[in-house]
Amino acid sequence: MDLVVTFAVRSELAPWLRLRVFRPVRVEGLACYETTTAGAEVLAVLTGIGASNAARAIRQVLKARPPHAVVASGLAGALKPAYRDGDVLAARLVRSEGPDQQVYSSDALLRLAVECGARAVDSLASVNAILRTAEDKARLGDLAEAVDMESLAILTETRRAGVAAVAVRSVADTAECDLPCDFGKMVDEHGRMRLWRVALEPLRAPHRLPALIRFARASHRAACRLAGFLDRYLETLLRSRESLSG
Repeated sequence: MDLVVTFAVRSELAPWLRLRVFRPVRVEGLACYETTTAGAEVLAVLTGIGASNAARAIRQVLKARPPHAVVASGLAGALKPAYRDGDVLAARLVRSEGPDQQVYSSDALLRLAVECGARAVDSLASVNAILRTAEDKARLGDLAEAVDMESLAILTETRRAGVAAVAVRSVADTAECDLPCDFGKMVDEHGRMRLWRVALEPLRAPHRLPALIRFARASHRAACRLAGFLDRYLETLLRSRESLSG
């Protein structure tokens, strides 16, 4: 059994790297981390931020290292007040914001995710730009429970390849939370966060420093919750290998 778990950026993956022994590898030029347990190869893939980067990355991985299952993971923003930071959400359906496009998660993988502590939600919306304000999130509140940028692209590609997949996201910012700055302007063409721009933000706008610290703490807490979930999920998948055909 081989399992691929995707993350947009390393900060989403970092807490999981501390829970297991991973070794850095390159797959078709992509930065990845690999671990072996109970005869299974688990590949954590950094896709970059955004749908186009995620689609390109998962296509490369599916071709070079065809897995039995894929988990589209990382952080997300909540669109409804019921979901708090650190909640791990498993989506039955991933949909687009614009023209109707949707993909379902594998029923079997979703069921196991819920058994491992994830909260099942009806839908996750994948958008083309980072939602910065609570007003932006409210606009999508009737469409989905949470929002990200990569899950739809990843599940679309896995469906084409006939590989079971599920979207699992940990909430980093709540529905009523405004982001402390425009992170969209800090992403390069490869979907990597320009950390130096983030670091300079308090110098450019000192009044935003408390909000940046709160957001950083919430994001780290969400990533840690995700890591704990993924570790449980991995063990459950290994005990239920027949579920990967669902």
